[in-house]
Amino acid sequence: MTMPETTQSDLVERRFLLVKRGLYYAPDNHGYTGFKDKAGRYLESDAYEGVRAIHVDQAEEFAPACFVDLKVDCLTKQRDDARGEITRLRAHCEAMAKALETTHSLLECIEQRSADNMWRVNADDPETACGDTYHAVGTVLTAYRKGNTA
Repeated sequence: MTMPETTQSDLVERRFLLVKRGLYYAPDNHGYTGFKDKAGRYLESDAYEGVRAIHVDQAEEFAPACFVDLKVDCLTKQRDDARGEITRLRAHCEAMAKALETTHSLLECIEQRSADNMWRVNADDPETACGDTYHAVGTVLTAYRKGNTA
């Protein structure tokens, strides 16, 4: 079977997988695959005797005749990738929890220092206010890092 010239409307309509002997046609009719994500997309009218068209939304992840060892390898990789992502997300959550805890402690320290009038910010001049705030937060952060939070 040769592929007809592709038109813009064909790209929208190529929503079917072709199945022959339980395997999906690969892209551009270059062999067969047992995997939906590696299968070619075709027009429904590309099906012919002995080859049926299945809409991409109704096709299974694995073709009916996909070799079991290939399914197992694919699913094992997906599982391992998911475990890696879970580990990465847990580490990220732990880091975020530590950052939140540190921020909370720093804010408590800044509130305490502010109450003691350790520093003031001139809000009338935005440039000075920004610089004063930066300096004040730096001072409090330095004191906090040294363990001097009182």
